[in-house]
Amino acid sequence: MDLSLRPVDGTNLAEVVADTVVINSATDGADLVGNLYFQGFDGVILLERHLVPAFFELKTGLAGEVLQKFSTYRLRLAIVGDFSAGSGRSLQEFIRESNERGQVSFVDSRAAALARLAPLIFGNGQAATPTPMDHHALSIAAFDQLAQAYQDKFMDLDLYDDSYDRLGQLLPPAARVLELGCGPGNITRALLRRRPDLRLLATDPAPNMLRLARQNNPTAECRVLDARALDQLAPRQFEAVVAGFCLPYLAPADTAQLLRAAHRLLTPGGVVYLSFIDDDAARSGFEASSNGQATAYVYYHPAPEVRADLAAAGFALVEEFRKLYPRADRPADTHCILLGRRA
Repeated sequence: MDLSLRPVDGTNLAEVVADTVVINSATDGADLVGNLYFQGFDGVILLERHLVPAFFELKTGLAGEVLQKFSTYRLRLAIVGDFSAGSGRSLQEFIRESNERGQVSFVDSRAAALARLAPLIFGNGQAATPTPMDHHALSIAAFDQLAQAYQDKFMDLDLYDDSYDRLGQLLPPAARVLELGCGPGNITRALLRRRPDLRLLATDPAPNMLRLARQNNPTAECRVLDARALDQLAPRQFEAVVAGFCLPYLAPADTAQLLRAAHRLLTPGGVVYLSFIDDDAARSGFEASSNGQATAYVYYHPAPEVRADLAAAGFALVEEFRKLYPRADRPADTHCILLGRRA
């Protein structure tokens, strides 16, 4: 059996090269673990077709033996597929028990597997750290996976309504508005309800988020766009750029770059809207979603630094809002919203 492995996207994860590989015995599983360990990998992404249906039968002991070896060597496993290989109760039982051990992730795409495993893998006892570029890619994959859950949780949240009211007051008639990281279109909808005359371009790098934004805002223009690539929009100009909670998924350098790019896209007197979590940057790191189904790298930005970036990019601060956002597992976060005007 060919167990050739290759690294995945610059991480210390591996995937099997040969599509013909089938793990159909405890020996095969041991060979896989040995290959991973001795080649210095911290985990592996397998396709469902790499596993015979018997793998999912816990009572045969095969899955248990293989998972025990993964646990012994502190390795992680993600299985990608639609899970048709297993059958009924056996598959459901396997998913439940393996997830209780925290050893296996079941996902529907390679990107989702990477997003799930990257923050969990270990190398020589140390947590592996992807590059900042990897952080952004993982966040996009996570939000693409969680689009519907995000909509269900945040679509009707009214915590920031006064900031939307103020933004609407600052804009001229028929203003052109660029929204970054629009998600399912919750801010898009809030603005259009207040100001139906707005000509709004809603953008997001996650296709599933943008699909929901289109459904929720049929009058808005929608486009897949990374907030770090705003110059792609030139020579278009706007009266406002809205970045509602984009910053928690942008590194400080990317935040400063975004503000400079926004300044170039705005007409004189144009407005920028920013919201972020105000806290020590040292808190930044991988965090699981509230439903535990995905992980993203969250950046915390101290408000004084964002204000300084705003001024350096050529904006005057117009207004600041601060909101306490309750968290179930820790003290409330402080959400900061800044409105700035282009000089």
